Amino acid sequence: DLAGAVHCMACWWLSLILLTTSAAPVREHAAYTYLSYAQIVQSMRVMAEEHPAVVSLSTAERDFGLAPVGKCGREPCQVWILRLGSSGKPRVFISGALHGDEKVGTMVAMAVAEFLATRHAAGDPWVRQLLASREVVIIPAPNAVGFHHGVRHELKRDPNRDFAFDQRPGECMTTLTARAINEVFRQGVPMVVAVTFHGGDHLRGWAWGDKSHGGISHAPDHEAMQWVAGAMRAWAGPFGHGLYKVGTMTETIYPVRGGMEDWAYGGSWETRMSVQCRGSAGYPTERTVYDDQMLRCPMFLVETAVSKHPPVGTLGQRGQLLLPGGVGDGHVPKN
Repeated sequence: DLAGAVHCMACWWLSLILLTTSAAPVREHAAYTYLSYAQIVQSMRVMAEEHPAVVSLSTAERDFGLAPVGKCGREPCQVWILRLGSSGKPRVFISGALHGDEKVGTMVAMAVAEFLATRHAAGDPWVRQLLASREVVIIPAPNAVGFHHGVRHELKRDPNRDFAFDQRPGECMTTLTARAINEVFRQGVPMVVAVTFHGGDHLRGWAWGDKSHGGISHAPDHEAMQWVAGAMRAWAGPFGHGLYKVGTMTETIYPVRGGMEDWAYGGSWETRMSVQCRGSAGYPTERTVYDDQMLRCPMFLVETAVSKHPPVGTLGQRGQLLLPGGVGDGHVPKN
């Protein structure tokens, strides 16, 4: 239920905070840098090969039979999915660049995966407990073609207006990005908490962010999500533009139709806004028919930085990933 989901959500973030305050510092002090689509794919392949007991790698095309969209170099662009931890346990979802020109989130998603895999291999008890009790699903570049070309949209369509919530039935699930995430949420144990990374502002937001609820409408779990976002804000620290703004997406950004965050949170129970998408070539309407448990996941929108592509020298260092405000702090450790 929703109370249980929020409890699991709080446990997940508190576990990460306890982990980072108790774990020994990472010895690797290499600076973070921007990775290309090809470099991300290669890094994920190496991670899966080196840590097969805890990391698996696949694609939405392979898992769900979805057709690739566009070219990434000489190869078709694919939506790559990392899964870390224990299949069959409650799931946590992390989305990188839903908008392809907002690069920091992809680097953060990769850093989280790298951290969990390497610390698990090193025998870190907190990481081992985390991954024994949940499955972490990470899609570093869900909008693969947009990421590769450095543009916001997937072939002229905004993926974060493409979900089956407060949208016209003929204008949702048209992108590979949305379809891939839809399938990830549909299949397996329900997601209990999620984070989606964006760029162009400096905040933590949560439901509601759709147009139909109105600017003053708060979700049933508003106080719990506000508390968790406040803890995230405090832990992130003041690097860059100071402490993050926090609030509902309507209050801190602007309302939209077809947003992923509200869809993930309310798609199973807020029937006034949930829609069945139709008219999307090659994607059946029944894939947007959800049972009572599929979409009850509090999802936090993180606007990582005011710049969508801040200077590489501000991304931070691996050795500072666990040290908020340290000399190597930056946009990746902060987020």
